[in-house]
Amino acid sequence: KHVQALFEAAREAKNAVIFFDEAEALACRRGGNSTVMNRLVPELLSQMDGFQKDEGHIIVIFATNRPYDLDPAFLRPGRLPNHCYIPLPDYNVRRTFLQKLVANRPCQGAIDTEALARKTENFSCADLVNLVKRSCQRPINRSIAREKQGEKEPEEFLTMEDLECTLEKLEPSVGPEDVERLEKWM
Repeated sequence: KHVQALFEAAREAKNAVIFFDEAEALACRRGGNSTVMNRLVPELLSQMDGFQKDEGHIIVIFATNRPYDLDPAFLRPGRLPNHCYIPLPDYNVRRTFLQKLVANRPCQGAIDTEALARKTENFSCADLVNLVKRSCQRPINRSIAREKQGEKEPEEFLTMEDLECTLEKLEPSVGPEDVERLEKWM
């Protein structure tokens, strides 16, 4: 019912973009024991096939890290005809993204985003966000510890050392075998 309502709303709007993130969760291969999925996939396919030329422009976008898990019926011509592989960020993208992530944070000393970008090869943007968020916990923890020691309003700032110490504990979420499988699929 929700899928029907979504597509009906798009048809009424005449021009719409329907975006499904982590599409493999909705458009997975049929044949398992899940009656919900065995009903959902055909409904999605039916709705995607039901566009008429006079209904305006409706674009359906599926985003997934696992395109090989999509039901093959979604990949046939006329449904999702265009596939776009977005690789992991390169050095320049990582450096720029890290600069933006630390730009509005109170920092002590210089944050060498060039060095961090070099050390974060194979990191996704989500991995970089995780790196900075986890690193920001360190000054908070220092502040709490100093406050417990009786300091009034201890102020701590993010440092390059915080980022490097956190980075030592992290691994990229996407392995080389994942990248190879995606590139082969494309």
